[in-house]
Amino acid sequence: PLPWPAAIVWLNGEIKAGDTLLRPRPKMLADGDYSAGWIVGAYLAEGHLPKDKRHAVHFSIHRKEIDELSGVINEFAEEHRLINRQGETPQARTMVLGRNGGSVEVSHFMIRQMIEEWVGGDRATTKYLKKMPDALEFARGMWEGWIWGDGHESVVTRDGREYRVASGTTSSDLLAQ
Repeated sequence: PLPWPAAIVWLNGEIKAGDTLLRPRPKMLADGDYSAGWIVGAYLAEGHLPKDKRHAVHFSIHRKEIDELSGVINEFAEEHRLINRQGETPQARTMVLGRNGGSVEVSHFMIRQMIEEWVGGDRATTKYLKKMPDALEFARGMWEGWIWGDGHESVVTRDGREYRVASGTTSSDLLAQ
């Protein structure tokens, strides 16, 4: 490890406005399972935390995606035995908006807390991971949830090998991670 403060060596020119000098790496921590990771990934792509609802997590999606996302959230709540104040398993609320728009919202403090634990930033362009998972199933779920929402996956075959290509985010911090 380098002593702190570490010496910085510039190889190609001068520092100019807009240059990134240091991008901190999130701490690697174990946490969660596949479905928890998938919800965090879907949140990275499509979610926001309403400021006027303490426990709510909201997703803005295409109407064709409503059933899949609400199903994953409801299954997660049942698997993890989440209970609301009425002693019931919370259910994702869904709404069709206009011709193609849709929304899914779930209100439970543990789901909101999970999102706040993993994701920072308050807008699509400022989201970032506060930590990186080291649990393989959580990481796989997070990746697949993110690609489900913001990505495109296609299989390209070359030299007898399959390559999966994925893309899409508006957050430069998230992309750098």
